[in-house]
Amino acid sequence: MAENGILDYQGMNQAIYRGATSNIVVDTQSMSIEIGAGNTSHTSNLHFECNHDANVASIKLNSNVVTEFPRSKKLIKYPRVALTSASDNAYENEYKVTYSNQDSTHKGFKAFDGGKGESSAQLWYSQSLSHYSTSDGSAVTSGTNIAPRLDTNTDYGEWIGIELPVAVKLTSFYLWQQYNDSQHFPQSGTIYAKKEVNDLWTEVYRYDGRSRTDTPDIPEIFNDVNSNIAYKYFVLVCRQRNQGANSTHGVALGEWELFGTPEYDPEADGVDARITSYPNVPNTDWLEVYYDAKGLSTMPSIVTDLSPNSNDGLLSDSPQVSNEAFVFDGVNDYIYNSQTGYTGGNVYTASAWIKKTANINGCVFQFGNGSNGNSIGIFYYGGTLDYIRAYVFGYAVANSKSSSIPLNEWIHVTGVYSDKTATLYINGIEVATGTGSTGITIPSTPYLTIGAQTNNINNPYAATYFTGSIANFRLFNRALTTDEIYQLYAYQKEHFGHGDLSMTLKAGRLGIGTSEPRAALDVRGVIRGTSPATFIGKGNTNTNVVPSATVLPVGNVIMDTAGSWDATTSRYYVKVPGIYFISVSRVTIETTGVYVVIYVYVNGSTSTQATIQGGSGSYPSGSLSTIVSVKEGDYIEIRASTDINYRVVGGYYDVRMIHMSM
Repeated sequence: MAENGILDYQGMNQAIYRGATSNIVVDTQSMSIEIGAGNTSHTSNLHFECNHDANVASIKLNSNVVTEFPRSKKLIKYPRVALTSASDNAYENEYKVTYSNQDSTHKGFKAFDGGKGESSAQLWYSQSLSHYSTSDGSAVTSGTNIAPRLDTNTDYGEWIGIELPVAVKLTSFYLWQQYNDSQHFPQSGTIYAKKEVNDLWTEVYRYDGRSRTDTPDIPEIFNDVNSNIAYKYFVLVCRQRNQGANSTHGVALGEWELFGTPEYDPEADGVDARITSYPNVPNTDWLEVYYDAKGLSTMPSIVTDLSPNSNDGLLSDSPQVSNEAFVFDGVNDYIYNSQTGYTGGNVYTASAWIKKTANINGCVFQFGNGSNGNSIGIFYYGGTLDYIRAYVFGYAVANSKSSSIPLNEWIHVTGVYSDKTATLYINGIEVATGTGSTGITIPSTPYLTIGAQTNNINNPYAATYFTGSIANFRLFNRALTTDEIYQLYAYQKEHFGHGDLSMTLKAGRLGIGTSEPRAALDVRGVIRGTSPATFIGKGNTNTNVVPSATVLPVGNVIMDTAGSWDATTSRYYVKVPGIYFISVSRVTIETTGVYVVIYVYVNGSTSTQATIQGGSGSYPSGSLSTIVSVKEGDYIEIRASTDINYRVVGGYYDVRMIHMSM
């Protein structure tokens, strides 16, 4: 055969080339086709990979988007069989139940016996051990009657655990109360897990405030766990019970059901279609400072600035590195520098991933010299406040909502500072903005501190040390756009447990941001777009309103995307089921000194109402906003009442009904 000749099989049905690793490669120098994996650099225009052992295939074509066809793993309830007394301190069908304490009658295995606490014989009870004698029912952590502790790094509280036959990725779980009493239900708890018996316990889920009434047949559903790691051992630590100030009783559970996908399922034959996009690496231009612990196993003596400016950080006390993040103990730990290599100006953006581990005050970062107008920063306010603030020192503040910063959970925070304005973003979404009377004036030699707040001579203020972890801190000398801020968040959202970047078609369900869709369309995150059902209208002039509830008509329909408004009956007939946000504003009565009550009626029954009292010298005006859940065919009415017969004047009132979700 000639060296540059043609290999030509004529009259044959099949030609097979087997390479050294049983791959097939057709190479025409610059254009080649590869089927298999591992023996080219994948420079071809078309590249297939397939690993039959794992039943995984992918298609790549000069793109950072990968299409995969992995084995479809089934979502399975655990334990798969009802456990009996045979599992009391022993294995039964490869399951084993553990616990901190148990009553001689209401043993640990009864939380997994399938009975769902329907009788006194089908529940786990931790006995009368006085471990929840606090006023709010939280576990006792000091003094006498200290509650049990699973390990030195876990929360206090009675606990119950289960060892599974296989490791699973936990996606959700259900908790049932005991059959006749909700007082013992764990309204706050933490789930810890590990894969091997000698591993350390890892927190995989935390919940708070799931108080119960006596509804034993309805479970508390937790469907947002979505662990990215498969574990074999799971423990629920009950941090708080439903009833407080009880010195004689513990906690109880009727049933605990866990739902997850096994790490390896030999019986799974289905195939998912999954598209994964890989986020762009954020730009490094306009960076003043970039500190990241990625790739570090121990804390260096100097924190290297990864921006082009070499503004390296020094250490105060002993910050640590754990899981590629800087860890601060809340005492004297912080990272700082005072350099001349900063760009002056009055516009900056700062971002970081943070995880608070204590509900106490702490500064994420401050840049400047700690006096009015000369510093910017992000601060966490603990205690009963429990919010985070982006600020221009002494002037503009932007506060998140209270209780918006969860404990022991990573969030991405960004502060944008532009002259007199501070804007706060959490997880890529703008949550607050504020404007002050004076703008930013960063001095020529500013101080930067990570994990504490300092004054104009770089001394920390008292009670400002951050307790928790900070990762991927960046300071820019310009205001990033909303899209750029989201890019910073998306870059590491998977690493910090905020879902995934995939779109998965599984068993006829499409999931965006989840590999386990639970509905025909399951979107994890915020949906942006036109609502499938939006109604906006204005009222009629001089509508007579009597003491009994009168239906308010809408004379000017501005928008009705679903065609649901019936002008004859003044009713909105639901064509798109789901949750609706409803607002009614500027309902004004013609005479002073009376009151107006505004109602939202669903199917002829009152859903919610708002009362406005009119004073002398001004017309009473009322407004209302609420959220209702409705089915297709339901109807919604807006009604109003006064204490005596008067008219709604001017026709100025506005009615809005906006579909939010299914």
